[in-house]
Amino acid sequence: MLKRQELENIAILAKLEIPSDKFDKLLSDMSEVVKFADKINSVSLSDEAFFGFDGLKNRFRADEVEKSFDQTEILKNCKVVDEGFFVVNLNSNDGG
Repeated sequence: MLKRQELENIAILAKLEIPSDKFDKLLSDMSEVVKFADKINSVSLSDEAFFGFDGLKNRFRADEVEKSFDQTEILKNCKVVDEGFFVVNLNSNDGG
């Protein structure tokens, strides 16, 4: 259970102003969050290995370097280029 003083300290550190009429409800809600976190922390992880919900152990693949496009070729049709990058006008839809 979260204590009143602990919540007051959290509010000070977080620079939060908690209205007095909402304090007790927030204290109760935060206590439930702490209780839930304590329950999760109490679960033993040493009993068996966890490989996910679908049973797959590893879905990652090795990185492979692939041929890319030439930067100059890509940028040749762009209206505005700055230091090798597209310049996009965020205020209009004219293609920048």
